[in-house]
Amino acid sequence: MSSCMVVQDALRAAAEQIADAAEGWRRAYDDWQRAINLRDRLCEQMDRRVTNAAGGLSVARFEATCRRRYFHDIEDAKAKARAVRARPALHAAIAERDEVRAAADVKVLAARIVLAEASKTMAHFGTFGAEMIGLGETELRRLARRPPIP
Repeated sequence: MSSCMVVQDALRAAAEQIADAAEGWRRAYDDWQRAINLRDRLCEQMDRRVTNAAGGLSVARFEATCRRRYFHDIEDAKAKARAVRARPALHAAIAERDEVRAAADVKVLAARIVLAEASKTMAHFGTFGAEMIGLGETELRRLARRPPIP
């Protein structure tokens, strides 16, 4: 086997390694984006559920209605009575929203950590690795930093 064949085999192996790393990075990036989109959709749904539980009012306005002591007309009194009856449902909806948001944030963080590891692997290939995935080297290094864990 000639030295030229050895070099060609080494280059072919390196190209396969870079292509595999780029494919792993793309999967990690897509997973991260899916986790973000899912979190955003879930948070929007839970926010709508909280608004519905508050009878269309913001949480602050709802709480102000519950605390109100003086009424100008019968409609204000009825609004307070409805708000007081709906308060447990509102607090349950808020607790559920917070739980769902926390669980979704954990999934986003896990996907981001995987992306950081894949980005670190691609950053080892330098400018060529960044070009393989369509990012600049600076952006790739930014993604390679592990996110802070709260």
